[in-house]
Amino acid sequence: MKVKKVIKSTSLPTKLPIWSTITTALALDYWNAPQWLWGAMGLLFLIGWISCIICFATEEEIDLLKNDPK
Repeated sequence: MKVKKVIKSTSLPTKLPIWSTITTALALDYWNAPQWLWGAMGLLFLIGWISCIICFATEEEIDLLKNDPK
């Protein structure tokens, strides 16, 4: 498996889909969305959260402040 290199978390904040999840839930509640739409959006966000967690688990961090070329 190919490891993706990312900037170290102390150099750059992590971006989780928290606000998009909250905003979508509030919008669906405000517009009285049917239950099938809640389920469809929930499934999409579940897939997004799972992929986000997998990416965090498999990434390799690079420290920008340390000048150590490999």
